[in-house]
Amino acid sequence: MKSPQAHTITAIALAVPVFFVQFVYAQADCDVVFSDAAQTHNNGGKLEIKNNAKIVNSPDNVLDTRNINASNLSCVTVTCTQSGSTSQTGNYNTFPNGPDLDIQSSQTLVPGNYGELKTGENITLTLQPGDYTFRKKVEVGKNTTLRLQGGGTARIYSREDFLFKEDSALIMASSTDRAFLYTRKKIEIDKRVDLTAVLYSRQDFKLGENARVFGSVSGRDVTMETGSNITYDGSLISATDFNGFCNQVSSVFVDILVSTSASTCVPHDVTVRICADVACSSLNSAYTGIVNLSTSTSNGDWSESLADGILVPGAADSGAATFQFESGNAGSATLQLANTRAEQLTITATDSVDNSITDTSDTITFSDNALVIEDIDSLTEGAGGSDVSVAGRPHRYRVEFYRRDTSQVPANCAVASNYNNAAQPLKAWITRNTQLAAAVDPQIGVLTLPETQPAASNITLDFSSGGSAFFDLQTTDVGQYAIELLDDSRVFASNADVAGSSNQLTVRPFGFDIDIEIAGVEDRSANGTSGASYAADASGSAFIAAGSAFSVELSAVQWQAADDA
Repeated sequence: MKSPQAHTITAIALAVPVFFVQFVYAQADCDVVFSDAAQTHNNGGKLEIKNNAKIVNSPDNVLDTRNINASNLSCVTVTCTQSGSTSQTGNYNTFPNGPDLDIQSSQTLVPGNYGELKTGENITLTLQPGDYTFRKKVEVGKNTTLRLQGGGTARIYSREDFLFKEDSALIMASSTDRAFLYTRKKIEIDKRVDLTAVLYSRQDFKLGENARVFGSVSGRDVTMETGSNITYDGSLISATDFNGFCNQVSSVFVDILVSTSASTCVPHDVTVRICADVACSSLNSAYTGIVNLSTSTSNGDWSESLADGILVPGAADSGAATFQFESGNAGSATLQLANTRAEQLTITATDSVDNSITDTSDTITFSDNALVIEDIDSLTEGAGGSDVSVAGRPHRYRVEFYRRDTSQVPANCAVASNYNNAAQPLKAWITRNTQLAAAVDPQIGVLTLPETQPAASNITLDFSSGGSAFFDLQTTDVGQYAIELLDDSRVFASNADVAGSSNQLTVRPFGFDIDIEIAGVEDRSANGTSGASYAADASGSAFIAAGSAFSVELSAVQWQAADDA
């Protein structure tokens, strides 16, 4: 093996003192759940800030979401950007039965357990500190005010939707009053509504035109309509009594990994992961629960090729199934979804016991004409024996053009042998996972793959064998990403672009190199493996006094050809 310093992966090289390395994990608090004016808590969530909508008083103008669509100057002086990760989650699911309320006149409502709350228009409903639970929806009428008084926090929980009609408001009677609103469904705020509160929606949050929130909001999707604004108030959050809500952070999160282009001819890989944290930086390998699977179109058939776990498909072509995780899954299972319809759909996976543990995938486009990108490398480490490569080592892929001919009965699926250009122009890029986003991009030949779709074709592949081509992916760094290919020439398929996405590839280091520091000098790096590096016998000089700390350099390194010689 060559000197490892010649092929160090600098992105994750680090020096650590030994005898021990200690990692400390802090329990999430509400400063983490509500770290800014607006955030999303679901991996598939989107934060949309429309024209003239504003985020005010953001600490850093970077919002916790994996997908942002922000108008110009949406953070007042700059355009808001995304952090690439979701916010932490909280949970509440205790909703006893109680009476329905239809309130048509101004009055005071005491804390308690209720069914539905519906108010009339042009009234004031006074609330007090304490817990309000509503088993059904909450609807605040037009021009109605919720007024908090009593010097404390009113916590308002709803199992169904939370709706504020136009020109309604939620206000504080004094500077010591606080409000926390939570729903397991969606929050919809109509035009010209003013709220002073912290709001959390398990599903979507929508802020209407010219509506305002003073505090913070979190939702699966967050949409701010034209002219709306959310003003962040960290002191309000720190002074709000959440009664442990933000500390009820689950150690079980569901995450669905899919590539976004699929063929109606070939079952599409779907990886369901059980994560130990919301960012899925580690898996919950002890999970042995059941996950319910469904598709947004109620189409498709599920199958598996796993030794571990139990898949129970639903009715034929229903898109439904259940999967029982077993210890051998170690928190991850790759299943296959076949769908013969050319359509777009999403997949939802939900824990069978706690439906708050759920995730919805990115949108998958199933096409009759599609490029199917398959990992065919001899390295077989990942689930199903693929989709893991080693930094520095070429990784082999095959691309096949699959066509579903619906003019025949039954429809015929086959590799399109007349897609046979020896230098077929394509657009190629990668879609990164949020992990290791700053790592070096991979290459195909001399092309460094961009992280967004290029404006023009940037690569050619040889399909002269008839519908199939091959390439080697070259890497110099670790990372996680999918490879995207697009033929938008419309030469072969006159009315449609032809796209393909690989499964997410994980690129790992070849190994780790450990070098001891002596008097501030990396020993082997400076001395090689000569006698200066160690004591040959008991008469050698002392390295260091027993019980004293010393330092090592730990480096992640690439593969190179000599390693397999």
